[in-house]
Amino acid sequence: MNKRNIIRLILISVLMACTGHNAFERSLSVADSLMHEQPDSAYRLLCAMEQDAARMPEALQMRRLLLLSNAQNKAYKSFASDSIGTLLTEYYDRNGKANERMLAYYIKGCTYRDLGDQPAALNCFNQAIDAADTSLADCDFRQLCIVHAQIAGIFRKRGLPDEALLAYEKAEQFALMSKDTLSLLNIAANKSNVMLNKGLIDEALAIKEKIAALYLEKGYPQKAAQTRVQLIKWYARKGDFSKARAAMDNYEAHSGHFTADGHVKAGKEDYYHIKGTFYLEKGDTDSAAHYFRLLRQKGKTLNNQYLASWGLTRLYRKLQDNDSLAKYALGTFLLSDSLFNQQAAQNMQNAQAMYNYARHQETAHRKEQEARTARLHLRYGMATGTLCAIVLLMLILSLRKRAKQKEREANMLKVELRGTICALQNAKEELEKLALEKLETEKPQPEPAIEQKSLSIKEMQETISRLEAKFNAQYKGMELDNAPIIKRLKRSRTNPFMYPIEKTDWEELRTAIEERYPAFYMHMHNGKRINDTEYQVCLLVKAGFTPSDIDILLGRNEYAATTRKRLLKKIFDKEGSGKDFDKMVQELT
Repeated sequence: MNKRNIIRLILISVLMACTGHNAFERSLSVADSLMHEQPDSAYRLLCAMEQDAARMPEALQMRRLLLLSNAQNKAYKSFASDSIGTLLTEYYDRNGKANERMLAYYIKGCTYRDLGDQPAALNCFNQAIDAADTSLADCDFRQLCIVHAQIAGIFRKRGLPDEALLAYEKAEQFALMSKDTLSLLNIAANKSNVMLNKGLIDEALAIKEKIAALYLEKGYPQKAAQTRVQLIKWYARKGDFSKARAAMDNYEAHSGHFTADGHVKAGKEDYYHIKGTFYLEKGDTDSAAHYFRLLRQKGKTLNNQYLASWGLTRLYRKLQDNDSLAKYALGTFLLSDSLFNQQAAQNMQNAQAMYNYARHQETAHRKEQEARTARLHLRYGMATGTLCAIVLLMLILSLRKRAKQKEREANMLKVELRGTICALQNAKEELEKLALEKLETEKPQPEPAIEQKSLSIKEMQETISRLEAKFNAQYKGMELDNAPIIKRLKRSRTNPFMYPIEKTDWEELRTAIEERYPAFYMHMHNGKRINDTEYQVCLLVKAGFTPSDIDILLGRNEYAATTRKRLLKKIFDKEGSGKDFDKMVQELT
């Protein structure tokens, strides 16, 4: 194939890939638009996209998984594992926007809710709230409303009505901001149920009537009927049987909780207790007994059995049938005991879950603190190491610079000395020539030129002597700096494990200095009575160590400062400072 055909194939492949991506993205958008109103349809559409998802980029795959999990939750399909929720939170923590992170943590919270771990669910819901950014114009306030409603539901189940009401108020706030009227009405209906549990009967009933009217106004007759079901028994207890009957008829006609033949659907059997209570309050004991027994027959839960037994107990107390009253009262007591044990077990599970979660959080927090401390120590260690490396490098460069400077000075002295020696040699030759000319001419007095030249030769000899002394002193100093014992002592002052200095080291230092500086040796032993430690101070001063270095090497505190001043008087018979002593010792060659 030629190059032109290859390029055409590449372009076609790219266009096909882009088209595939665009179609996939459009399908995701359609599913997202169906999410709130038709979650079942959205769920089926997203499931059908599974094969195509494998060919898509990671971002599109994760978006499909996020929407699929949200649709699954909205369609009341329980989660069996937290793996997908964990995968979503980890991905969107790295790559997602605020709304995506919020939804990911919400889904993970719903996962733990379905698994029965309420503390973990509550933590994830709070993380979802933290992930939201309410300052952004595109903040998903509707989803934020849903998160707060879930939190309120957990508090309600755990018997914390005050906390539940606060969470519902937050949910109402975000429902208003998202202009979601249906969510606002649903939240208000749930709030009224919490108020009933708190004993705020009149307030709760007034709210329910208002909510039911708004549901009808907005076109939700089924929700209006479901909201009014709680009004039946309360109106009956107040003696307002016309309102109670209207609410009951409305519920049976529009709630959607009844089969075609008029029977209550499975899971809604507690309505028999409400209807039996209506007839009991009205005085129709036969109808009341019928519905209480129907509840006892069809109700499968422990709570349904308790309500049935309690209804029959109230009925026979009203009928003054003591035998039946005793029978059902005992049954109610036993069922209440079973309910108490069931609730206690649930509370124990919740407490254990909370304990496990708290312990997990404490362990995670401790591990995080340990990791943070380790990171800080590592950073401090690296910073300290870097600083030490920089200081060491600067010290090495400084020593090298000083050594090169000394070498340059020695070379300059060498050049100056050679020049002076050459000039002296020339002057001597000229002087010999002048002396020879004088003998040949037999002049009685020396010529001024000869005297001048002799004086010049004397000055040059003095210069040579001075330069030789200076050169020798500097050369000896450089040679001494490179002596092995000096290098070991310089390492010793920074390494405490090399203390104390051995006797052989002091002997080696003494030999290295006395061989190079005979004048130092003669002056130190010319009738001067100094002890071994004082002589060690003199040796270290001659070797160029500072007072602090001397204290370290001798293992003493502030010893060199006072000793040097005392040795100045003892050795040189002069008054002065420690620096004066150092200068005079350095001048001894």
